[in-house]
Amino acid sequence: MFAKWPNTLAGPRDALSSHQNETQQLDYEGELAVVIGQRCRDVPEATALSVVGAYAVANDVSARDRQFEEGGQWTHSKSFDQFCPLGPWLTTADQVEDPNDLVLTTVVNGMLRQRSSTGEMIFSVPQIIAYLTQGITLEAGDLILTGTPAGVAMALPKTPWLAPGDVVTVAISGLGQLENAVVAHTSDLSDHGA
Repeated sequence: MFAKWPNTLAGPRDALSSHQNETQQLDYEGELAVVIGQRCRDVPEATALSVVGAYAVANDVSARDRQFEEGGQWTHSKSFDQFCPLGPWLTTADQVEDPNDLVLTTVVNGMLRQRSSTGEMIFSVPQIIAYLTQGITLEAGDLILTGTPAGVAMALPKTPWLAPGDVVTVAISGLGQLENAVVAHTSDLSDHGA
């Protein structure tokens, strides 16, 4: 478990900064996003889907060099600005018959990189919710990313890292798709520590 901060959120068609000054190993992770629908804690696995408000498509963008150079602290490497494209809309929970029976694909520059079913996730959506709410209160609107299937660049030695000009498309059956172009990073913040 790790956190991604609110600054990571990006829209389903927003440009994705390469952050080339901070990372040389920019990677994608197509994932199912779960939006919590009510305040909850200590939720039993058997009733965990009852606290879900909606589902969406997410890309858990990661700076792999930072992820493994910083002593196992993943939050920084996964919390750069724009590192969580989300959308393209929220599909209410009542419209998703089984969140563990959806097809997920990730395509980079027209080449299929990931194709799997959410049924192949190591932990099901109810298991994840039950675990996360042990001693932790979740609020309505909290977002949980559920993990990515095989096919990320990190695990494929001959697969290039993301770079400016690349286009990443993540789709989940019934939930829509994201399409984010990678662009060179430029800072729009002042030099006053902001």
